[in-house]
Amino acid sequence: MCIKIGEDELSSVRGLMTMTLNVVIAEALELDLDDINPSDSLINTLKMTEDNMSVLLEDIEGMFDGLVVDMNDIDTVSDLLEVVVNNEFNELSA
Repeated sequence: MCIKIGEDELSSVRGLMTMTLNVVIAEALELDLDDINPSDSLINTLKMTEDNMSVLLEDIEGMFDGLVVDMNDIDTVSDLLEVVVNNEFNELSA
């Protein structure tokens, strides 16, 4: 069975990663999946606390092959997605 989310393979992978990351965020921040939008600020809009952030970082590390994320330059869901996607695609091209 093949799942196609985007126009090509890379956009399909990005779509799947977006869905996965949104689930990870929802679980870590104890939100409904429908409450998460790419432009949402993790802290100001989604009300991420230090405890939530720790859970989120652990879950990202577990879900995305040990990826350690530096949250210092990340404000929005979209910012976090870019870090995760860029890491995965850098590994693919290496």
